Amino acid sequence: MRRTFGPEHVMKRWVAELFNQLRDEALSGEGPPEALLKE
Repeated sequence: MRRTFGPEHVMKRWVAELFNQLRDEALSGEGPPEALLKE
């Protein structure tokens, strides 16, 4: 089994948190929804 808290897990968690933040901003009208599709 792979380690649960390896560098890859940390990066995936960080990216997920960042994506959620961008999504929340887009839904609230503070950011363009197109930005979510480009990155």
